Amino acid sequence: KTMHELIDPGIHAERGRLFFLLDNMDSARAEMLTAIDGRRVRDSTHVVFLYESNSLYEQSLGMIYERQKNFPAAREAYEQALTEDLSNYAAHARLSQLQLAAGDTASAVNELNLAVQIVPDDPVLHYEYALALVQARHDAQASDQLRKAIAAVSFYAAPHLLLAVIAGVEQFDDQALAEYQRFLARAAWTEPQEKDARDQVATLSAKVASTSPPQ
Repeated sequence: KTMHELIDPGIHAERGRLFFLLDNMDSARAEMLTAIDGRRVRDSTHVVFLYESNSLYEQSLGMIYERQKNFPAAREAYEQALTEDLSNYAAHARLSQLQLAAGDTASAVNELNLAVQIVPDDPVLHYEYALALVQARHDAQASDQLRKAIAAVSFYAAPHLLLAVIAGVEQFDDQALAEYQRFLARAAWTEPQEKDARDQVATLSAKVASTSPPQ
């Protein structure tokens, strides 16, 4: 046996993740490919009582390719991860981002729909799904996903900002104002959109006040 065959594939995978954190993508890719190949060789030459999917390794490889801006290879790795395990919600989510970047909104929406079905209580997935739905011009469905994100984590600020923008587009000024205020109540002081949100609150407050019936 060669030295690579003697080393457990999991060790190569951990090395790959370490190199990823160190931003050494060439070494990360090499280690992850070795881990994937090692797992396949082991599965083909040994009696396997409990099959371990390569899905997480393929997903990690996709993230490495993304960092290298090799998007076709990243997409292929995520698709392979899902071939190995269709319940890998993170691979669905990563693949959706590549599809959005390529302008394939319909496929991205489909991938995120699958992801939130697999993990229905993940607020970030609901938020990412809402962003894709907005790009697909499905604002009502996006609003539903944003409310699910907020229900999962009440202090999550970003969904309130997107709800405010959607309400503003529909000219629901009262709703937009309330959502901007909720966003500001939850946003960190370093939030880059904080100033714009405060400007919107000032503008909408004046607008709502001017259109309110006299008491």
